[in-house]
Amino acid sequence: MSRRFLDGEVADAERALASAKEAAERLPWGLAAGVAGGCAVFGYGLGGLAGVVVGPLVGFFLGHGTIDRARSGGRHRIATAEDQLASIREIRRVATALPEIFSLTEELSGVPDDKPAAYRAT
Repeated sequence: MSRRFLDGEVADAERALASAKEAAERLPWGLAAGVAGGCAVFGYGLGGLAGVVVGPLVGFFLGHGTIDRARSGGRHRIATAEDQLASIREIRRVATALPEIFSLTEELSGVPDDKPAAYRAT
């Protein structure tokens, strides 16, 4: 694998980690508030005054659970992205520590294969 390719893979993994961290910061507060409000309305419709007391209480816990699941998912995505980044960095470290391997045409011409044909000696 070429160093340039591995550097690109590391950059992609770093961007994925940054994206996962940003996504973990954005919690679904609107959804949690909607769940809590829906429980309050449902409680009022179902049980009148007692439902008005119980509905928001249930809604609070359901909304809290929604936020907690989002946080847990965010932590999991961050951990996965960190593991992938560490793995790719290790692959790059090992691959760049090995001596370069040249193709037969590179050995014979002394010019890398990825150069245009006009650059190559004939």
